[in-house]
Amino acid sequence: MEQRLRAPHPHHRVEWATIGREVSLAVLGFLVYFGVRGLTDARVSVAEANAERVVRLEEWLGIAHETQWQAKIVEYDGLVTSFNWIYMFGHWPVIAVTAFWLLFTQPVHYRLIRNAFLISGAIGLVIFAVFPVAPPRLFDPDIVDTVSDRSRSYRVLQPPIFVNQYAAMPSLHFGWNLLIGIALVLYAKPVIVRAAGVILPILMFAAVILTANHFILDPLAGSVVALAGLAAAVWYQRRVAQPPPQRPGPKIGGNGMRRGRFTPERPLTVAHRAGNHIALLREAEAIGVDLVEADARWWKGRVEVRHLKTMGPVPLLWDRWKLTPGWTPRLQLEELLPEVGPETELMLDFKPGDEAFSRQVLESMRRLLPGRRYTVCSQFWPLLESFIDEPGVRVVHSVGNGRALRRVLPHLQQHPRERRAISIHRKLLTPGVVAELCAEVPLVMSWPVNTEAHLRELQSWGVNGVISDNMDLLRMLADERRQLSEAEIVIPDRTPR
Repeated sequence: MEQRLRAPHPHHRVEWATIGREVSLAVLGFLVYFGVRGLTDARVSVAEANAERVVRLEEWLGIAHETQWQAKIVEYDGLVTSFNWIYMFGHWPVIAVTAFWLLFTQPVHYRLIRNAFLISGAIGLVIFAVFPVAPPRLFDPDIVDTVSDRSRSYRVLQPPIFVNQYAAMPSLHFGWNLLIGIALVLYAKPVIVRAAGVILPILMFAAVILTANHFILDPLAGSVVALAGLAAAVWYQRRVAQPPPQRPGPKIGGNGMRRGRFTPERPLTVAHRAGNHIALLREAEAIGVDLVEADARWWKGRVEVRHLKTMGPVPLLWDRWKLTPGWTPRLQLEELLPEVGPETELMLDFKPGDEAFSRQVLESMRRLLPGRRYTVCSQFWPLLESFIDEPGVRVVHSVGNGRALRRVLPHLQQHPRERRAISIHRKLLTPGVVAELCAEVPLVMSWPVNTEAHLRELQSWGVNGVISDNMDLLRMLADERRQLSEAEIVIPDRTPR
């Protein structure tokens, strides 16, 4: 079992059949495109007349600046070459690389963006067929076709047979780059890649106009079509592609568990980091979540409740790009525990520390919340050993990377099956990984689950614990459970006998 389980390396996420299907869809799209190209090639006069209409509309709007804009750069070979390269290499190569990255690392997001491409492409093809428009380079004799006149690479990347000369309106050259930019901003982690997601569409907007391939209205229309495709894809994913919510069982006690058992009878809901602030603790308690998570850090012999990390002697706390003065008051565990409501179960997520850290937490919980059920969780598994045999304590081994995923099941073999529990980062999960984990571990939790789409997907895979920062999502789950509980109330038969 443990030898088969691996982190979702690209080759474990995507099968050859999936790659073949996606390539087939792309080929089919090209074939449809060629058919539309044949329709418009024979209508050159119509395309030129429509270009005249576009120019008149731009003049009425006061944005007919294509000639003036190009005149500012056409005498500078370096600028012309730069925009030519952006137009040529910033489109299909960027789309292909991003598509493969999403397909191999984030297949759910890949399907969303792919569907946005297909839907917007279908809209664009209809417009190309009924409203062909000649681009400025074929319509205005005063403007320069910089790509053809000053570059040979474009005809290698896109030979004339593959190019629809009269598909200027809308500009999917820009619209699809806008979709790629959105994908990079939303789904990439490195800041430089997310910044590229903002910059690339801006540069492409300039490039399609300065190279005389589009009027100014074309990329504006392309953005509308692309965003319409994205909105339709989001609707499809939420309403059609996602499975219906699983029907949870009846609620038993405050945390969906029978007394003395550690396996939930329905999916657990966890308010991520809500215990780090008293106000969020109160909000989570009002919603009725199963567990409220609080980050516990060992600092100078005290247990502090915070996610932010220290910077050694530098008086600052930090996390990614967030900085906070180190001298601001820090919530202590012994200050938090008296604030916890009588029905609230805490989930303490231990950050790095030593055995003294664990002992201090254990002593505080025994003294301030005696007899209360609570959960401990950590990616630093030795910190959990002090709690393995503690009555009423659920011990959750957290998994944040592929190396830990490969090691966790052998590590858990030493514990009784009913006491095994895992909290695992959502990006490490696939249906196969979840199936293998569930075969060995009764409780598989995942974080961060902040959208309904992710929630429904993980539920359909068998994940039975969701850790979320999204209070609205947690509230929705609580409302669903409340409605189901009310619907399951049996009204006694009072008919006289």
